[in-house]
Amino acid sequence: FGAPYLTAHRADLHRILREPIPDACIHLAKHCTGAASANGAAMASFADGSEIEADLIVGADGIRSAIREQLFGADQPRFTNSICWRALVPIEHVPSRVGPGGSVAIEPSDYFAWYGPNGQVICYPIGDGSMLNIFAGRISREWTEESWSLPSSRQELLEAYAGWNEALLGIFSKVEQCFKWGIFDRDPRTEW
Repeated sequence: FGAPYLTAHRADLHRILREPIPDACIHLAKHCTGAASANGAAMASFADGSEIEADLIVGADGIRSAIREQLFGADQPRFTNSICWRALVPIEHVPSRVGPGGSVAIEPSDYFAWYGPNGQVICYPIGDGSMLNIFAGRISREWTEESWSLPSSRQELLEAYAGWNEALLGIFSKVEQCFKWGIFDRDPRTEW
């Protein structure tokens, strides 16, 4: 629609967000079990028994949020009948043209995508532009756990997109490592 499209590698975003913060303020490998507010301050508690105090606690702890459950009670997210693969390939494996007779030019520095009746593939460069990020989502009745670290394979990815565009399958053939997960959702809450 004419709007710019901005992408960022998650590691770069983490670096940008953490650089201005003193190391003593960053707590990694913690499992948040709840949050509370008292006397004008916010507190978060963790599974190891530790707590932190802050001006603000943001409940951005995922679809299975402990903070959401604490505030609104336990319920289960629903499987959307969609699964996704995520992979990286070196940018040099992106063809310069695709389509019948090479009718469509691809700029590897841009976002580009393929859409089909049962899925989509979204690609864009990340980091310094030397790697292409691939998000390959498709409709599936297969229940796949909601995890970013469930290993998959190049072969499984190629089989899932059999019959799709040859240029896309060529990019997939260069995938060395990929992961898949089920996409889950919740109805929005007016209170959140």
